[in-house]
Amino acid sequence: MEMLDPDTRRLLRSMLSLKEMNRVAIGVMIHNEAGNLPGLLERLRTESIEGVYPDPIVVVSSGSTDESEAIVEQVAREDDRVHLISENERRGKAHAINQFLDQYTSEADICILISGDVLPESGALARLVEPLRRPDVGMTGGRVIPVNPRHTPVGQIVHALWALHHAVARRQPKLGEMVAFRSSIGRLDPRTPVDEASIEAKVIGTHQRLVYVPEARVYNRGPANIAELIQQRQRIWRGHRWLRKHTGYTVATYRLRDLMLPAIGHLIRHPLTLPGLIAATLIEIWSRLEARHSKAPLPTVWAILSSTKAPIQPS
Repeated sequence: MEMLDPDTRRLLRSMLSLKEMNRVAIGVMIHNEAGNLPGLLERLRTESIEGVYPDPIVVVSSGSTDESEAIVEQVAREDDRVHLISENERRGKAHAINQFLDQYTSEADICILISGDVLPESGALARLVEPLRRPDVGMTGGRVIPVNPRHTPVGQIVHALWALHHAVARRQPKLGEMVAFRSSIGRLDPRTPVDEASIEAKVIGTHQRLVYVPEARVYNRGPANIAELIQQRQRIWRGHRWLRKHTGYTVATYRLRDLMLPAIGHLIRHPLTLPGLIAATLIEIWSRLEARHSKAPLPTVWAILSSTKAPIQPS
């Protein structure tokens, strides 16, 4: 349908009953993602989801100073599903998500949130949405695959962390980077520093299930140096502590003892990853200790990790 002219597409949409298809609103949160945006938007525009019409595709740009907004505006002239929300300054990812939810999801059944620095595998959105056809499912998340080179020490650690995340999520869903949920979930607390985990908490509060969809693969780039990796792990841990304090909800990776069995199972299947997993464990313990004893106020706007921002090439 994306090949038709805008007037024809609008006519066809009006003729299709919501009983025959779900409307999916896609939100992409960005800050200076000009390198990755062209490939990401092309992937989102060309995705085909059976029984679902992805519309709108909304990019929320928070304080971008590069060519990101010009890229979105150019694509929007070619595809009327694409929209730009421009924020003059960064006020936190949760605030940006609320802008998307407030302005573009009133007619949508399902929302998909995607970070601006990742790239879904072709077909990933269809796999992500499929479990939400069941009424007891409230949120889904895909499998994150880092593109960091495995031959570097930090690359080994990043791959070990995401492999452990995958092992844990298969037992108890822990969702992030690319998630789908019902639009009825409502706005997020703008103070939250962990947006996907906060959505998890809201879904659990409605007595619906979380579903991890490992077949819905999304590629990301982890930190390329130890300092940024520790900084990232500290901020995530501080965010999860904030969420537990304010909502009582704990993510599947909150307690280190809950990671032991998945880690052992992963090592049995992949024994050569032992060095990376040991290093990842030490970094995780150190980061959690540092975050636990930090006296600094918890920000909702995080420092940019520059080594994670190189564009991801389509596969």
